[in-house]
Parts: sequence; C-alpha cells; structure tokens
Amino acid sequence: MGKKVFKPENMHKLESPERYKELPPGEILDLMGLTAGQEVVDLGCGLGYFAIPAAGLVGENGHVYGLDISPEMLSAMEDRTPEDLKGRLTGMLIGPEGPINEGQILVGRDLGETHSSNPVVLQAGSLDHVLIATVLHEVPHAKKTLEEALALLKPGGKLAVIEWIKKEMPHGPRQSIRIAREDLDHLAGQVGMTHVLYKDLSMRFYISIYKK
Repeated sequence: MGKKVFKPENMHKLESPERYKELPPGEILDLMGLTAGQEVVDLGCGLGYFAIPAAGLVGENGHVYGLDISPEMLSAMEDRTPEDLKGRLTGMLIGPEGPINEGQILVGRDLGETHSSNPVVLQAGSLDHVLIATVLHEVPHAKKTLEEALALLKPGGKLAVIEWIKKEMPHGPRQSIRIAREDLDHLAGQVGMTHVLYKDLSMRFYISIYKK
C-alpha cells in the first residue's frame, strides 16, 4: 500500500480544538527556539497552522516559507494570514501542479518533481529552522527529505520533526507507516544531524529536534 497523503477536503480537522490542545503552536515554536530575524521553512504547511504564528515571531526582519503540494491549502493559508504578516510569509507550491523554477533547492523533492509558484529561491545554507510537522511519514523517501533539510540549514540551524507516536490508535495514519522515534534518530544521524531534544507532545504526537 502507498503512503497516506492528507486530503485538502479534510483541512477542517487541522484546526480542531483537540489539535490545538495536543499541538499548541506557540509552545512548539518556542521549543524550536524561533526568534526575531530568523528564516524558516515549514514543509507541508497546510493552512498555516504553524507558519502564520511563526511569521509573527520572526518579525519584520525575518521570513517564513510555507511549502505544500496543495494549492487549496496554500490559498487557505493566504486567506487566514493577517494583513500585517503577509509580507513575512511566502506560500510555495511544490509538486506537479507548480510551475517549474529551475535551480532551486527545495525540501520535499520526493513528493514529486519539485516546482514553485513564485520566483523565490531557497539557497543552500540560508535557513535557521526547518519544520516538518506530521508530514514525514507521507514522504516516499524520508532520508532524502532530511538530507535536503540539512542542505538548507545554516551551520547550527535546527530541524524540528513532529510525528505520530508509533502505536495503534483509533485515528491517524496506520501504524505501519508511522516513524518511531529511534528510526527518526537513526535517519537524522545518517544525514549528519545531532539530536537536541525529544518530547512527547500528547498521547498521539512527539517532537524531535536536531541541529546541523
């Protein structure tokens, strides 16, 4: 069976009260160490659950790039972004529906041939943070995605991965495609990242943070 990719028609589930309780954006961004002036990529940003509050934290001199394979999700993120934050948040379409922009380095190339809907070029070694929240289990080649995240980060930059705890549950992706903490640590170590922090966020989710 193939990977389970989240469907845009279910985007309402991404803003449920239960999700905010389990995955409080402010607390998680604080764990990551986001501060003013930083450059951040949110891979699989959806409707901006983390990207929009991150834009508030990085301030006028920082920037957040929200990447997603769904134009519907990116449109929803744009609609939800307050006017005073729009200049700090750029939505970027990756996957077969985005126009080709040659020469880019983009996290998530394995989701399909990489494209972007705008001329922004993400340079190697340019980012302070990469966030991959409840997405890595959907990617065909997780190790390759982590390699691209590493390439985008500055020396000392951090990668934060939020994933489903690997056990049977009534909801969420099937257990067979979930990524256990020890497997994630192994993959991150293989690409050259150093583990910084692990925390269970709820009975269903964990976060693991790595440094370049």
